[in-house]
Amino acid sequence: MRARQLFLESLLAHDVTMFFGNPGSTENAVVDGLFEFDALRYILALHEGVAVGAATFYAQASGKTPMVNLHAGPGLGNGIGMIYGALRANVPMIVTAGQQDTRMRMREPVLSHDLAAMAAPVVKFSMQIEQADEVSQAVRLAYKIANEAPKGPVFLALPLNVMEQETDAALQGPGAIFHAAADAAGIKRAAEILAGASKPIIVAGDGVAQAGASDAVGRLAELTGAEIWFEPSRGRYPVAADHRCVRGSLPFDSIAMRALFENADAIFMMGGRFFEELWYNADTSPLAGIKAKVVQIDDGEARLAQFHAVDLGLIGDMGGAADALIAALEPSLDDAYRAAAEARLAGVAIAREERTVRQATRTEAPGAPGKVSVARAMAALRDTAPANTAYANEIITTRLDFDGTFDALGPDDFFGGRGGGIGQGLAGAIGVKLAYPDRPVVCVSGDGSAMYSIQALWTAAHHDLAIVFIILSNREYRVLKTNLDEWRRRFDMSSNAPNPLMDIADPPLDFVALAKGMGIDGAYVDTDEGVAPALEKAFQSGKPYLLELEY
Repeated sequence: MRARQLFLESLLAHDVTMFFGNPGSTENAVVDGLFEFDALRYILALHEGVAVGAATFYAQASGKTPMVNLHAGPGLGNGIGMIYGALRANVPMIVTAGQQDTRMRMREPVLSHDLAAMAAPVVKFSMQIEQADEVSQAVRLAYKIANEAPKGPVFLALPLNVMEQETDAALQGPGAIFHAAADAAGIKRAAEILAGASKPIIVAGDGVAQAGASDAVGRLAELTGAEIWFEPSRGRYPVAADHRCVRGSLPFDSIAMRALFENADAIFMMGGRFFEELWYNADTSPLAGIKAKVVQIDDGEARLAQFHAVDLGLIGDMGGAADALIAALEPSLDDAYRAAAEARLAGVAIAREERTVRQATRTEAPGAPGKVSVARAMAALRDTAPANTAYANEIITTRLDFDGTFDALGPDDFFGGRGGGIGQGLAGAIGVKLAYPDRPVVCVSGDGSAMYSIQALWTAAHHDLAIVFIILSNREYRVLKTNLDEWRRRFDMSSNAPNPLMDIADPPLDFVALAKGMGIDGAYVDTDEGVAPALEKAFQSGKPYLLELEY
């Protein structure tokens, strides 16, 4: 058979059925072959970054591995920023780009480049398929590496002429791969640390949700009275936000992080990149000087003690490890330990109630004239959104109001970008809706972030994806202004002058007009009273719909 047919059949064998892309002439072999397979679906984007961003959130929400189809060197270049985000989020996907006919490679034809080298810094594995006989083996290897812990994107370059070669090579499937449980001796030592702890803390990363370990980690925290803190940057809620042990997200600053850890005597870090910091401090380790025993649990070796020394590292399924810890602990816990654990959780309940009161206070303040209060808008969204709504989120300076309002979301209800690059929210909402076709989906994004992937609106209209896009518009890159002030403080700069380069108000962006130009209805709202009716209309439309809320 032709290599291109074997390639598509190999993807199907690995249950890779969703393609995201923006194809060109070098991708003809793949795109044309799609019409032979009803099980394959192609989601067309108008920019490669949108395709990758949508695939990233689709993988998170569906638990499946998608394929991304980019166009040669320029298309791969356009997608690299979003591929970096997928790498930092540990999202498995197979990224491909069509390569020029290799029979012309010595003449450097249009679109030619060393694509495998170009992709290598932002993927786990990168290669160019050179012979038709390699096709199915390359897909199997790429899928395997993408899904090995820590998961991440991989890249295959597909030369135009190689995809048209004939091959007798057999189709290779993924087989059944079983992962080992955490070492029994290690579980025993970890259980002993928890049994002797009077103030344990669990720091949970996206990997907890990715592994389906949220319930098990929650049970472990309840048993031990441990507070649960999330990574500073997150793409998921590792444990449901309304779980009685959850305190919230750690700060980015290592000194502030360390202040939360200094009274702990056991810190269990599970399923994350510990720790992501934003600013340099003289001693950059959040764990410096901490007396607590530090235990790290992950499903792969690569991240164990990668950035910080630990007292104990465990490799294995995180849900299984949490269950094993519970089984090892429960028989040994006396009434005094259980009472102390409940007392600790009573303290967590007080802290959670204080946060609820603070958010309620913020909601009482109305927006300025001609402006919307974000706190009130988030409350209106919470009260108006249908049950079972999923959220694709990319708000930075207004995150406090989102987190304080949506305090009942679970691991499958929230999806955000990782890596610090913006533009992931609008694109990611496409992927979430494709993963959850029967659930309402809302995207909440800042205006600056939205402009990085505004073409996603066309894809939503083209594929009739009923997403409510909410753009919080303040006509500036506020986070950059905040960071400028922090930079000035840290480096003893005396200036406090504004920076007009960070304003995006002249001319003002008209998101409703932009949406209309791409086939989506919308509304502009600049009063608190107008938010709820506009939301109701958006949800009732049953179509993609955009609301611009100026604040």
